[in-house]
Amino acid sequence: MTSTTPYGYLKDKDDPNVYADGRCCNFANSRKDLLDWLKALKDEKVVDIRKVYKNGVTDSVIDNYRRYLKK
Repeated sequence: MTSTTPYGYLKDKDDPNVYADGRCCNFANSRKDLLDWLKALKDEKVVDIRKVYKNGVTDSVIDNYRRYLKK
């Protein structure tokens, strides 16, 4: 199975960000990178977007980005 990312194609078995059930995890280092990634999505379903703070705590921020998700 091959996944499409904004940066090309990744083989799932070689990608450390793919879980056993087929879900994947991507990281963006800035808001701009996140928006570019969201614009590049095709048929992928986004379940959650989390902000990681310096102390390791995470918060869901998907509500802030719903308008950028394609319906």
